[in-house]
Amino acid sequence: RSFGSRARLVPGGLCAAMTEIKLTSKKPAGFYIRAVASFLRGTHEKEAVDEVVISALGNAIGTAATVASRVETENLGKIVSVQTDYLQMDHAMTPQMSIRIKRSPPIAILLSVEIKEECVDEFIKVMTADAEGSRAEAGCLRFDFLRDSENPRKFITYEVFASPEAIDAHREMPYVKAWGAFQYGDKKPVVSKSLVKASAVNFQSSKPAPTGTPTAILLQVDIKEECVDEFVKVMNADAKGSRAESGCLRFDLLRDTENPNTFVTYEVFDSAEAIDAHKDMPHTKAWGAFQYGDKKPVASKTLVKAVPLDFQAPELLS
Repeated sequence: RSFGSRARLVPGGLCAAMTEIKLTSKKPAGFYIRAVASFLRGTHEKEAVDEVVISALGNAIGTAATVASRVETENLGKIVSVQTDYLQMDHAMTPQMSIRIKRSPPIAILLSVEIKEECVDEFIKVMTADAEGSRAEAGCLRFDFLRDSENPRKFITYEVFASPEAIDAHREMPYVKAWGAFQYGDKKPVVSKSLVKASAVNFQSSKPAPTGTPTAILLQVDIKEECVDEFVKVMNADAKGSRAESGCLRFDLLRDTENPNTFVTYEVFDSAEAIDAHKDMPHTKAWGAFQYGDKKPVASKTLVKAVPLDFQAPELLS
């Protein structure tokens, strides 16, 4: 096998990695599918890349086509170009193929609801079943169920899906319909509800299981348009640094699909001590320096702390 990485410049001065994987007929398609998935989704050790190029010669071309097709079927990425040619090798012309695949960013849905006090227990039962069922779906990458730390009648679900098709399939599931039947039923249990749909700018695919009492922090900010590129750069660095902390279980950076200047960070820490340690990290202080700097980049900001009621175990994350 041969894996190589290089970087290209994208708007905002950020570098988006591109990895090339050279296939041979000595390995099965499944091996290369897993390799491509690890690059496009990222792992605990490395961040996701924006593009993967798979190339093959001769008999391996069929394997390359199979891998690319599976990558699209599993909503890992989209084929953006296919190039074919012939290469002179050992006095013969050998066919070669190169397929460029662009990562499909996951789609996050943040649902915030306030429930009537007399309906809270039933709501928790319905939503726990929804969380457990959703995680079994091939296109569901995460489902965390949270309770507001300050108001026990307020809840948040953090759901991440691989594609719009995965969301469509999710809506047809019986546990999702059970939630719909509950919220629109005769009891009218929902006092208030808000929903944010976002594209995952920087999504963490896995992390160790909690050992303490986790706390989730959801920060939503509106950034001045002229400061967006710098904000993304600062927060990508914050995400990368935070994930290296032993007490950080999650750090995702999301961008509102309806308002490109609105962002959400979803952060989960193992304990109060982990949060305190996080505040003293240089990447966290860099974010503080940016938000309170002379440019005054933050137009508005809201922060919610929550306790995970049903937190997705890392072995379920892909």
